[in-house]
Amino acid sequence: MMKRFYSTLDPKVYLSSKKKFEQQILDRVNNSLKSGELFRYSGNNECSVMERNYAKLVNTKHALGLNSCSSALMLGLKSIINDNDKVLMPAFTFVAVPSSIKLANGVPVLVNITKDL
Repeated sequence: MMKRFYSTLDPKVYLSSKKKFEQQILDRVNNSLKSGELFRYSGNNECSVMERNYAKLVNTKHALGLNSCSSALMLGLKSIINDNDKVLMPAFTFVAVPSSIKLANGVPVLVNITKDL
């Protein structure tokens, strides 16, 4: 039977040995992939434990792990804007920013800035 890594990662390990910390992360990822428990719905697994630990860390009732920052941007926007709201964004940015605005049914508005602000 596979060993499970449901404890939190210790930041002190990262500060003392980045290589050891990275190996712990890789071990946990590999363990999750081998177990097939990739989502919180299969019980007490890496994803659900991480969400609970993060919620505790930031002193909130719930936390949600997502597949990407794009999904996080879209969900955050969806929670605060209405359909067709204009959302200001930098003109020089990564494609995820306007895509997230569009997915949240907002209207991206490109904004440039000059040297004199």
